[in-house]
Amino acid sequence: MTISRGELAALGLLATDEDIVQQALDATRFRAVVDFHATMHSAAKSWTAEKNFERDGGSLAPASQTLPVLPAGQGRGGPPAGFELN
Repeated sequence: MTISRGELAALGLLATDEDIVQQALDATRFRAVVDFHATMHSAAKSWTAEKNFERDGGSLAPASQTLPVLPAGQGRGGPPAGFELN
């Protein structure tokens, strides 16, 4: 769901508001993690089939799946700035 600038303005918010920008970044990162999970889930099935092929006496199976990587700019997550554990 996307909210237009007009809808934000009606709520008294700006698209450049720090909280709005952070929420958009969080949503983008979450989408990337969900997509990465789906890719890993799919790749795991192929890796298991290749492992079973070799385990059951087949010759070394060619690796058909490479390790997926997160999109550029999707570094490790962490607590927001100023967040402290008590």
